[in-house]
This record gives sequence, structure tokens and C-alpha cells, in this order.
Amino acid sequence: MNREELLALGLTEEQVNKIMADYGKAIQAEQLKTKAEKEKAKKAEELQKMLDEIEAGNLSEIEAANKRSTDAESRIAELTKQLNKSEVTSILNKAGIAEDDYNLFVDAFVTENIDTSKSMANAFIESISKRDKALEAKFKETALDNTPGIGGEANTKVTELTQAELIATKAAESVVGNVKTSSEIMGKYL
Repeated sequence: MNREELLALGLTEEQVNKIMADYGKAIQAEQLKTKAEKEKAKKAEELQKMLDEIEAGNLSEIEAANKRSTDAESRIAELTKQLNKSEVTSILNKAGIAEDDYNLFVDAFVTENIDTSKSMANAFIESISKRDKALEAKFKETALDNTPGIGGEANTKVTELTQAELIATKAAESVVGNVKTSSEIMGKYL
């Protein structure tokens, strides 16, 4: 409503002025409230934007920290395996196994746990050692099968002498039979 409409209703000038003043004050108060609310909303918007930026920054920092952590863990695992491989190759070398011999399978012994890696390498060496001892014993056993015993006596496993062995035996007996003892030789001079 405007002033003319209020006067047309039969209100006095004084009453219209009072209504208009009250109306102006009410509108002005509402405008101030609206302005204050707009400012609060603007500040809230700015704060939300800042919060979003901080969260985004923190999130990317957290993601970067997580990536660095994952990379570090991967590097530690890689270096641990390298160290364990070094320990395993040292064990194999001390056992007299050449690098060319173990190069193809050494990685099978390498784990992230040093004790497990060493245990696997030592178990392998022990099995090789047992096999070598068994082969050596078998070789010694078969190598002596056809060898004459001490003093030219035939080994108990040999049952027949060859023709050459018989001739050599007879020749040795005839030479031994013709040898005089040292007392017989000394008796001629004394």
C-alpha cells in the first residue's frame, strides 16, 4: 500500500505518516536482516570453499604419503631379498658350490625371511653332502672289487688269476727261492 491508498481509506495525515514510518522501519530492519544473512551466507560459502581446499590438499598429501609409504615398503622388501640372496649365495659358495652351478635356482631359496632363506640353502647343501658321501662310499666299494689285496694276495672276490698273473707269480717264487739269507752270506766271510 502507498500513502494515497491509506488516505483514501479515511486515515488522517498523521496516522498515514505513522504507518509509513513504522512500515519503513520494518522494511529497513528486514533489509538489514537480509543483508546480514547474505553476509553470513557469503562467509559460510567462503569458509566451505576454504575447508574444501584444505581437505583436498590434505587428501592429496595423505595420498602422497600413502604412496611414499607403499614405495618405501616395496623398496625394503626388494633390499631384504637382495640381502637374503647375498646370504644364500655366501652359504652356497662356502659349501664349494660354484656360481654357475647354483645361478639358475638360487632365487628359489630367497624369501623375505632371512632364517627361512638360510634354512632352505643349508637343507640343500646337506642333501647334496649326503648324496656325495653315498656316491663316494659306492665308488670306494666298487673300486676295490677287482684290486689285489695287500702283499699281492688276491681279493676274496676275485676267483681266477689271469695267465699273466700266473706267470708273474711263478717267476716271483723262483726268484725268492734262489735268494740267500743274510746269515748265509755273512757266514762265508766270518
